[in-house]
Amino acid sequence: MVLTVLLPSCTGNESSEVNISCIGCSVTLQQRRYEENGCANQKWAYDEMLNFLFPFNSDTTDKGNQIISKFNSISIKILF
Repeated sequence: MVLTVLLPSCTGNESSEVNISCIGCSVTLQQRRYEENGCANQKWAYDEMLNFLFPFNSDTTDKGNQIISKFNSISIKILF
């Protein structure tokens, strides 16, 4: 079991300029997913000075795959 951030639902009315945020989203215990990417909502960092857990402690690919799997959307990014 792991702590998981439950992402907000996508209504389809969001502007492409609106950032999806996890502020105010629920945190629950869920079965751990073992995929290399697409599990960003289950990865956390702990700051000992602040005694605080920070969600989405992951790389850009993992976060991107998480969004794609949650919202059933695909985008292509070309990096130069």
